[in-house]
Amino acid sequence: MKRDAIRHDPRNSPRDNTVTPYKTALLAGIAIAFSLSTPVSATKLFADPFQTDLTQWSPGSNGVITTAPGGGNALAFTQTRGGGDLFAAVSLASPNAGLFHLSFDYLGTCAAGLSCGGFIGFNNPGETWLAGTPGYPTPHPITETYAWQTVAFDFTSASPITLKLEDFSGVSDGGQPLNAYFRNLVLTDGVDVPEPASLALLGGGLAALCLTRRRTAWPAVQPAAKLNACAS
Repeated sequence: MKRDAIRHDPRNSPRDNTVTPYKTALLAGIAIAFSLSTPVSATKLFADPFQTDLTQWSPGSNGVITTAPGGGNALAFTQTRGGGDLFAAVSLASPNAGLFHLSFDYLGTCAAGLSCGGFIGFNNPGETWLAGTPGYPTPHPITETYAWQTVAFDFTSASPITLKLEDFSGVSDGGQPLNAYFRNLVLTDGVDVPEPASLALLGGGLAALCLTRRRTAWPAVQPAAKLNACAS
């Protein structure tokens, strides 16, 4: 058989290392996927474990660092009050379009059915209550479990905020002080990490791009050669 009659087999051709627009797009997509898969750490705006003092808060409150039920230090209040009792000494703004994430540990001993217990919110300058016992409505009700629990949620504020806490008691509820304990309060800018579903969608798009590149590379290759092409 003559040499020029032998059918050309693309598998025996040198690998094409030319940087094409398809390769550029594929590499860019991989770089984006890698950057999105790297967790983004939130910026801590304010934190107080309530273990030693209240120097980060304005003076003149009924807040004290005391021993909590079961041991360990925590914030409590020697008197009940409405409208806020302990106020942060500084106003805080989120660089992430006004998004905040707040978390803290809470232990409450207010009797069921009474509007008493711990509350947390902010002024900006209007009053907003974020979380508290169910006797008074808040976006994030806290159930009095007589045990430590972690409370965490997101909220937004377009203007800087001043955090505030209190041990609240309704006029006729007979709530007593030292029935609400806080510790490990942390406020961040609420930066989100990428969701796995978003990364999977991006990965699927990259796979489709690879297949498109392979199909357009050798339009005249026989089916058997096409199967080997995407594996190269």
